[in-house]
Amino acid sequence: MGRRVFIGNDAGVMKFRATNLTTIDSRYADISQLTIHEQMAPMVPKDSGVAVFNVTGSINVGLTKSYSYPPFILLKSNIGVVPGYPNLWATINPNSLVVTISTRFVHTVTWYAFDELV
Repeated sequence: MGRRVFIGNDAGVMKFRATNLTTIDSRYADISQLTIHEQMAPMVPKDSGVAVFNVTGSINVGLTKSYSYPPFILLKSNIGVVPGYPNLWATINPNSLVVTISTRFVHTVTWYAFDELV
């Protein structure tokens, strides 16, 4: 299993990198394999909210702001569920900007939508 997040000094260069691939070490990965990397424009928070799951399933959330690119969605569970399929995940329809948050647990999920600053 690779290092999915790397924040630190790499041969004199400060880096903040993240990948969703478990087999990749984000410190040494090619930029095409990364979700977040040091050559990106900064990301800024634009939308956030709370989704309460009283039963397992999915909740649709409409984003209210405009975005330069499809937004980066961050999820946080109140019971410590680590985001990732099949426990807690989000998909986005880039045409309608509707985010579908899905889970197999009963919990409260706080979500954040980030846009790349251009």
